[in-house]
Amino acid sequence: MGLQVTDYAIAHLVESVELTMGGASLAKREETFDRVLKGMQSLLEWPKAGQVEIWMEGKEYIYRRLVIGNFKVIYRIDAAVVYVTDIFDMRQDPKRMKG
Repeated sequence: MGLQVTDYAIAHLVESVELTMGGASLAKREETFDRVLKGMQSLLEWPKAGQVEIWMEGKEYIYRRLVIGNFKVIYRIDAAVVYVTDIFDMRQDPKRMKG
């Protein structure tokens, strides 16, 4: 099983961390960023651990979510690869999620 994180997902994570933690130290922001990235590694062993994401129903793929702190990792499974398509700060409007 492989893990592929889209550029969009990384950019969205960086944007969310900067927006919500802009006043925090660089070390604290990097710690949060690293915690989310490390948490996603569990998908390699348990790709179906996340619940189906109801806000993404009706899309071409079945999307799942993995919650890590205040972040929701949106992903889909395709053959032997887990594609992380968005990393979403749950304090935002869920309608902003992308698949």
